[in-house]
Amino acid sequence: MLHEPFSVRFQELDQCPIEEHRHGFFHLIYIVSGTGTQRINNSEFSYGPGHLFLITPGDQHSFDVQTTTGFFFLDFNDIYIKSNALQTENIHRLEFILQNANHKPGCILKNKSDKNLVGPLIQALIREAKNRDYMTRKSNNNLSIL
Repeated sequence: MLHEPFSVRFQELDQCPIEEHRHGFFHLIYIVSGTGTQRINNSEFSYGPGHLFLITPGDQHSFDVQTTTGFFFLDFNDIYIKSNALQTENIHRLEFILQNANHKPGCILKNKSDKNLVGPLIQALIREAKNRDYMTRKSNNNLSIL
């Protein structure tokens, strides 16, 4: 369950900690590193670095990790989409895209220019999250390094 309008996290995993499961929110997953297989709605897709997946509410999915995989997760629900964070025109476009998303496995990045844009953006988000976590720990007198 997602208790906030959105959640951002990065994890390196040797195996998927959860068997096939469903969420009531949107799950955007970027593969930073590693290889394996994505399973979604009884279909499979081999994944590797640079792949981006959109899991919509109700999709049944899991990952079979072959080599240690760095996953970037951006989870969000329709509360965030319908909030004042986005302009009305963009909300309608985004709702259309999400409602008509293809529920088959596979990377949603279809052209090279998108791939070249998304990778550095994800890396910047990961750095920001790590810096925020480090500063929070430091301010709490916990000097452990990530």
